[in-house]
Amino acid sequence: MARLCRVMFLCFMPLWAVNASDNVRIDLPEVRKKAPAFSIQHGEQQFSLADDARRLVILNFWSIDCKPCREEMASLDALASKYQGLDVVAISINDTWEAILQYKNKFALGLPLFADENRKIRHSYEVDVLPLTYLIGEDGKFIGRIVGARDWMHPEMQLFIGRFLNR
Repeated sequence: MARLCRVMFLCFMPLWAVNASDNVRIDLPEVRKKAPAFSIQHGEQQFSLADDARRLVILNFWSIDCKPCREEMASLDALASKYQGLDVVAISINDTWEAILQYKNKFALGLPLFADENRKIRHSYEVDVLPLTYLIGEDGKFIGRIVGARDWMHPEMQLFIGRFLNR
């Protein structure tokens, strides 16, 4: 499994999806590979990424103690409520579910937040920097990877995401 992950992520090249600004800098894969399937649940909230995703997925890895993660959370939340046909999911790699629930309630966030308490998902996606976001197509394959915080409501980012929602 570790070898598969290394091979999967070596395929990402630092290409720019749009050259207009740093906000839309996205690592694009040379060859689109399948994203690792997983399921996660907390209470009534659940998310599953299967081999046949059928929806565009923005999968964000974050942590409460990561300042850039906290700064981008509001725009991720706005993005989640703006589009039909888009799943925006944020998975904390080192917080408890109780801490996440307090954070979610404090800032009135509507997007699904989860805790990867056993760190299996983190390891499957080789998360070693935060925030880290993957764009996964309706076919369950990687579209791109974003290292660092972004303004998800920036017009250029909206244009990029719109290209995949209008297919």
